[in-house]
Amino acid sequence: MAKAKTKAKTKAKAKTKARNIFLVLLICSIGGIGVSWGWNTYGNEMPGVSGFTGEDSPLDPSPKLTVMLNGSDVSQTCSAHYEEGQIYVSALPLLEQLGVAVLAPSPSASSSSKTLWAVTKDHELHHSLGTTQISLDGKTLTLEYPSILEGDNVYVPPSFFEIISAGQLSQEIDEINMNLAVLVESSRLQALNDKKNTPYFHADHLFRYADYVKKNPDLNMEKVIIYVNANLDKPFYTDVSVIVQPEDILVLCNKYNQFPDGYVPKDLKNVGSGFLLRAEAAEAYQKMTQAAAEHGVFFRLRSAYRSYREQQGLYTNAVARQGTSQADLYSARPGYSEHHSGLAIDVTIPTNVSGSLASVRFENTPQFAWFQQHAHEYGFVLRYPSDKVSVTGYAYEPWHYRYVGTDTAKTLHAQELTLEEYFAMEQGE
Repeated sequence: MAKAKTKAKTKAKAKTKARNIFLVLLICSIGGIGVSWGWNTYGNEMPGVSGFTGEDSPLDPSPKLTVMLNGSDVSQTCSAHYEEGQIYVSALPLLEQLGVAVLAPSPSASSSSKTLWAVTKDHELHHSLGTTQISLDGKTLTLEYPSILEGDNVYVPPSFFEIISAGQLSQEIDEINMNLAVLVESSRLQALNDKKNTPYFHADHLFRYADYVKKNPDLNMEKVIIYVNANLDKPFYTDVSVIVQPEDILVLCNKYNQFPDGYVPKDLKNVGSGFLLRAEAAEAYQKMTQAAAEHGVFFRLRSAYRSYREQQGLYTNAVARQGTSQADLYSARPGYSEHHSGLAIDVTIPTNVSGSLASVRFENTPQFAWFQQHAHEYGFVLRYPSDKVSVTGYAYEPWHYRYVGTDTAKTLHAQELTLEEYFAMEQGE
């Protein structure tokens, strides 16, 4: 399947997938004075869970947590804790393993505002429990979320150990080799694990997949993967990328991908009545028009290439009439319209000289029936189907067709895919 060359460059994707359901959320290896840190699966790259809280957590309400030390389960003495979507690890046993003397809190103390006080030969750490603040040798550092005190246990975010390691509290330890991992077992992640060999499963999307499963429990797992790959777990017009190859025939322009400012296709051709299409699309359109006419089917263009200024006017008028939410369903924002590509057409029946396309009821015409049967043979596809509104973000438009080339058009037609789904099914890297 062709790569989505048109998308903006993003960070490199994880190159391997999760091999099992256990996710290593914390790995901290200490040997001599060297400390390495990362969010990982066993032997695989994987993002962390920070950013998920409460009901938004992608994990089960009570996931199974296992603490591994040098390959052995030490959960009996060094526990992990899950609360409101966050992972915590027990600080005191781990500090002891590092050879750090913990002077406070005392198990017998009762104050809710206790301070964790830990020292080595040359360093001193203070942390007010229930806060994100750490003082290391007088320097203030910040955790990603507050620690908690439960009984005699002090639970801290995994970043606590990253911070104190970076702050060199443990650098004088030269005899300890520690490989620490917190494993999370979740039925949501198990269901995803069953799909890990799907060609377009992206390991770096795992927590997004799991979160989407929770919010869409009736959606089958394959669609979960496709929809998240298409960014449908994010609100429209957020995390937008600027298209880097707008001249590509397979350019994906939607509510997550916009054309560069000032973009105008270089090879626009007049296909009649002043309507412009890019050269390849224009040639295909003319062949399609001729073939339809030979079968007694006639149609005319209502729209083809549009400039940014034209689209801005249309969108502004739509917002004035309907409000932003409705306008966004029926009209593209300037910069986000497929008509900027010179590859999109709006078609109608020849007698419709005035009035809106919606008033024509194009889907009830012989022209629409012919397009549904033959448009893909000339490289055109129905871009906004009635059953894919949640995928494309636009209301059903039976008159809007997009040129993608004959090979891709035949694939999309046969598999009933939108461009969003087509690109989302690229193989993971």
